[in-house]
This record gives sequence, structure tokens and C-alpha cells, in this order.
Amino acid sequence: MKSALAPTTLGQKHDVLNQYTALKAYNKKQSIEKWLNSWWNIYKLTEQLELPDVQGFRPHYDFVQAIKPISSSFAGALEVDLIRKERKDEPAPSIIDLIKEFKKHYRIQQASLSPPANNSAFATLQGNLNSNSDSSCNSDFNSNSNLRWNKKCICGLIHQFSDCYYIIK
Repeated sequence: MKSALAPTTLGQKHDVLNQYTALKAYNKKQSIEKWLNSWWNIYKLTEQLELPDVQGFRPHYDFVQAIKPISSSFAGALEVDLIRKERKDEPAPSIIDLIKEFKKHYRIQQASLSPPANNSAFATLQGNLNSNSDSSCNSDFNSNSNLRWNKKCICGLIHQFSDCYYIIK
């Protein structure tokens, strides 16, 4: 009974090949990390099963095509490197190493795209004015709704430091 229900090698090869084929296109609903981990795991299985689809440079070019929508610059550089290696009859690099490199590249790329933390040296009043400021300064400030400067100067008025007659002589 157990042997009748166990997957055959042919069936396992077919399942793994289907999973590998599905990985050739990145699914945007899945996280990059999870997708790359799947690449790693499925590639290891295809290697163990010695599938012809992952011999030589084939899986490398599959990986290049799969990552192009994510990072065309990395994919382009990798493709050029693969073409050179193949032309010189050098061995194909490890797919696992390429996945690791791409993970590192992707993390760096994402870190550079995220906005930096706000390390502002001055606090803002978020549009609230201090009630004990000079009323003439407040009326000038309120009359110009496009003016965004709302910081109190050390002289007690609300204006830019460069406009202060106490600081600038």
C-alpha cells in the first residue's frame, strides 16, 4: 500500500519541473525573499534529480530573465558576465551564489530607496502659533497663507533668522 501511494521518480521529476517553471516568472503577490528561497529550494531539488532543464547555463539565464522585472541593472550585468563565461568555456557559477548576491543587491537597493529618518535639528509647531507673539507679526504671517515659516525667532517674533534685525546687522 505504501509503495503504491509513494510518488514515482518520474512523477517527482514532473512536479519539481512544474515548480521550477512557475518560478521563472516572479509573482508580485509573493515577497522577494520568499520567492528567492523557493528558487534556492527548487533548484536544489532539480539538481538532485539531474533534470536536463538545469544543466549548464540554462538555469542561469532562466534566473536572469526572472529577475529582470525586479532589477534590470543587476540582471543585465549578470547576463553579460554569463555570456563572457560561456564564450570562454568557463564553468557556470553556482546558482546558489547568484541567489545570495541578488538577495544582497536587492536589500541594498531597497535600503537606498526608503526615505531617511527625520533627524531634524529644529522642531516645528505644525501650524500652531504662540499666542504671546507680537500681534503685527502674527497678522502678517496669517495674511500670507502660502508662507510656511512658523518658527519663533530668538527675538520673540515669528520670522526666518536671516530676516531678524537683532541677529543680522
